[in-house]
Amino acid sequence: MLSNPPLPRHDWNLLSTVTPAINAWMTPCHRAIMAARTLMDKLDERISFVTACIMTEALEVSSLHQPTRVRVPPPPPSMLTPLSMLINNNKREFGMQGR
Repeated sequence: MLSNPPLPRHDWNLLSTVTPAINAWMTPCHRAIMAARTLMDKLDERISFVTACIMTEALEVSSLHQPTRVRVPPPPPSMLTPLSMLINNNKREFGMQGR
């Protein structure tokens, strides 16, 4: 089995002096990376919002914004159950046909 040669004493000195410097730079670099990531996310979000706004403004016909109400014709009397016939008759009697 091969073993790694032991590090000379001056290499230990180099490692012990470099480690604090690396640790000192890691936190600010991490903050800068996270800030850049947040900035890019906000940029993408803003572009999406502006695109949605432009698309909404581009619609000229107001009926496209709100769906039109479709009036469904009542089913033929042969398909109605006794309960549904009673409800329809009560609607007619009390003037609630259009609701």
